[in-house]
Amino acid sequence: MLFSSEEHDTVIAEKIDWLEKYFVPVFGAWVIDTAIFNRDKSGYNAIAMIDDRPTLRGIEQAVWHHIIFSQSYNRSIDTEFRLEDWRDPSLEDLLVRARSQYRLVQTH
Repeated sequence: MLFSSEEHDTVIAEKIDWLEKYFVPVFGAWVIDTAIFNRDKSGYNAIAMIDDRPTLRGIEQAVWHHIIFSQSYNRSIDTEFRLEDWRDPSLEDLLVRARSQYRLVQTH
């Protein structure tokens, strides 16, 4: 699990709290133990990056596909890779499509 690390002191603690609330009950505590906090996510190997920011630092070098997590401020961004919320039934399809594009990137 990779998270952006911002400048103010409480951001990482807030992200860990969020993981404990939403991910630990489903996946277990390992998600907190393996979480990476870094502003530049481009150098990490993954099939998808789910983020509410419409633009991400270093995206040109990234192998993963950006899935926009919907918020009021990013609704104007036109994308076929949008997740409305964590219970969005299209999540599995989005990840399957991102994975198919990841494999294309990796084989060239």
